[in-house]
Amino acid sequence: MIILDFETNSTNKHDVIEVATTKIEIEDGEYVVKDKFHRYYLSRYPVNSYSYEVHKLTPKMNFMRSQAGA
Repeated sequence: MIILDFETNSTNKHDVIEVATTKIEIEDGEYVVKDKFHRYYLSRYPVNSYSYEVHKLTPKMNFMRSQAGA
């Protein structure tokens, strides 16, 4: 089973700013996490301040990611 989570920038509903996935398998009747993926993406649009609060990002972090070529 793979669980997907997409977080969007509320100023543009098609602008994804975070993606997370978790791959889970059942082994001996128990759920076992097999793999994880998590990544933030730079927005092409101004990020709503509520989005920053929810995702624990700051405008400075967004700028630093842009300088790193993320």
